[in-house]
Amino acid sequence: MKQSLISLRIKQLLAEKQMTETEVARIMKSDLASVSRWVNGHSNMTIRTVEKFETILGTIINVTQ
Repeated sequence: MKQSLISLRIKQLLAEKQMTETEVARIMKSDLASVSRWVNGHSNMTIRTVEKFETILGTIINVTQ
């Protein structure tokens, strides 16, 4: 499965902010497996989930090709 641009951008932002998927899962009050699937592009995210990532990462997730 090809990873989405949003997932790739989230993974990049997590690395830049030195945050782990575990930390994100705790903040989101979600399970680690779900966060891992979203970050690795194995599961689609809702707009609300993207908004949660934006809040946690402190930035708008903007992707362009």
